[in-house]
Amino acid sequence: VCCTVQFSDTGIIPGSGVGNHRSALNLETLGVPVLAVGVPTVVDAATLAADLLEESGLPEPDMETLRSRPENLMVTPRDIDQQVRDLGKVIGYGINWALQDLEIEEINALLS
Repeated sequence: VCCTVQFSDTGIIPGSGVGNHRSALNLETLGVPVLAVGVPTVVDAATLAADLLEESGLPEPDMETLRSRPENLMVTPRDIDQQVRDLGKVIGYGINWALQDLEIEEINALLS
C-alpha cells in the first residue's frame, strides 16, 4: 500500500484490485489510447492478514475462512491524505523529468 507505482498503456479499471469495480478508462470506453498511472491505497483485510501470517512463518491460512465474512473490511494507512499528496508529487516530478529536457531545479521553479 502506497509503495508501488503501477504504469499501464492499456488503461485502468478503478477499484478492480479490491473488488470495487468502476467503469473502465481505456481505448474501448474512451475511444483514445489511455496511459494510466496508479498507486494502490487500500488493501483487503483478509489479504493483509494472510500476508502477515506468512511473513511470521505461521502455517498457510485458509483464505476461504478469512474471506467468509459478509462485510469486506479495507485497510488504509492513517496518514493516507499526506501519502497521496507526496505520491502525487513524486509521480508528477517523474513524468515531468522523463518528458522534458529540464533539471530538477528547473522543474522545482516551474512547480513553485
